[in-house]
Amino acid sequence: MKMLCVLPILAACSSSAQGQTPPAFASCEAAAVYYKSLIGKPLAGTITFKPHRVIKPNSAVTMDFNPGRLNIYTDAKGVIIDARCG
Repeated sequence: MKMLCVLPILAACSSSAQGQTPPAFASCEAAAVYYKSLIGKPLAGTITFKPHRVIKPNSAVTMDFNPGRLNIYTDAKGVIIDARCG
């Protein structure tokens, strides 16, 4: 009976961790490190760092280099494949 009480608690913890808002970042580099740690996971929720852009396959993007801008690259399904400043 005790086992049944623990399982719902663990399930609640794991689902709330997935829905957390990312922290505020002091720099683009810090934001890129955070999003690189999420490579292989779907991009979901709010991106707190500004300026940013999400780049999907075959997206048209400008070629200007902005060292303070976060670029998050995703695959066609919205899964993060890279994050860089520029």
